[in-house]
Amino acid sequence: MRSRVAALGAWPALRGALLIAALLGAAGAGVPPRRIDSDRDPGVISFPRALGAHPDAALEWWYVTAILRDDDGRTLGAQWTLFRVRLDRLGGGAPATGAAPAAGGAPSAWRPGDLYFAHVAIGDSASHSFGVAERVGRTGIAIAGADTADLDVRIRDWFLRRGSDGRFRLRGANDERTLELTLTPSRPRPVAWGPAFRSAKSPDPRYFSRYQTDPWMRAEGTISPGPGAGRPVRGTAWFDHEWSDGAFDSAVVGWDWLGARLGDGRAVMLYRLRDARGGTRHFFGGIVERDGRVIPVGPGQARWSPLREWRSPRTEARYPVAWRILLEPPGAARMTLDFGASFDAQELVTDKSTRVTYWEGMVSGTAEEEGARTPLEGYLELTGYAGGGVPGRISSGEPTGR
Repeated sequence: MRSRVAALGAWPALRGALLIAALLGAAGAGVPPRRIDSDRDPGVISFPRALGAHPDAALEWWYVTAILRDDDGRTLGAQWTLFRVRLDRLGGGAPATGAAPAAGGAPSAWRPGDLYFAHVAIGDSASHSFGVAERVGRTGIAIAGADTADLDVRIRDWFLRRGSDGRFRLRGANDERTLELTLTPSRPRPVAWGPAFRSAKSPDPRYFSRYQTDPWMRAEGTISPGPGAGRPVRGTAWFDHEWSDGAFDSAVVGWDWLGARLGDGRAVMLYRLRDARGGTRHFFGGIVERDGRVIPVGPGQARWSPLREWRSPRTEARYPVAWRILLEPPGAARMTLDFGASFDAQELVTDKSTRVTYWEGMVSGTAEEEGARTPLEGYLELTGYAGGGVPGRISSGEPTGR
């Protein structure tokens, strides 16, 4: 029988200080993060188990971006993200996987153990329209939650789950559109960013997450203006799943992340963690070969050069939405990535959930290697440019020992 962590679909009272502390790292309340799973844990290396929730992790998220085209050739982009955060990592208390006793001694289904946050954004590159929706949930009542045996995460009628045929089903909506997709994995196991899916988040090796990716999922489905039949769309999706003990390098104030597919069948994932002066605190990434092997690209092997900024009329934040990145992985050919936003206004202001403002949207361009060019398309995420924290920070304390 599958074990589940359930959550209430809407909890407006938490849209205050507690909510901010949960995702933005304001507090930690002096409680050190706990050790998460070992490199040999089935939850890390066994599938489909590793696609599911990891209740001991303080922070976890599932993420899909898709670039889709309809029958008229119109290009649309979709982002679907669900965060899970353990409240007892912030202030102590009972484990998040069970209900704590109420005053009379009976278990309480309303005990706040885990918080859930979800963002859905759908953009249209022709009209430059961009709609964002967000939801909040909490542990206790089976309206939302995360399965621990396989991929099944949800808040009310938004969900991402793996079916018995191995394909993923996704649903999300904003005020203008409803998105329903079937995603077919490109490989039996996701790409591993490092041994045992271990992705460094600082020069200090104790700061890390588990990070798995499928950059080439085939996507088919519909986008509709509301419930009911919608226009067919098809394209390619990027799936990420990441979890950690919640420790966060306090010198990091934001990051620049790129997930891009190349026209020759390869993919590139890169992220640059920035310090308060705008310099690179840490860099991590790699080039995914057609067979799923990763050519690592480490610190000192990538040069990021912003080419153009966009100033948000809503927040006045300035985002570098066009880049040139030179990659020089050891033992491999140099690669130059030139890319920019499909359209500029792809900013998410999440005042009703994580209270973080960030830019995340479709980008396109080229990759050049040994004189040959190939098209590039994907998603770029830019955090920390608008102030107010970054998504996924819940602690600035010391990591647990390994």
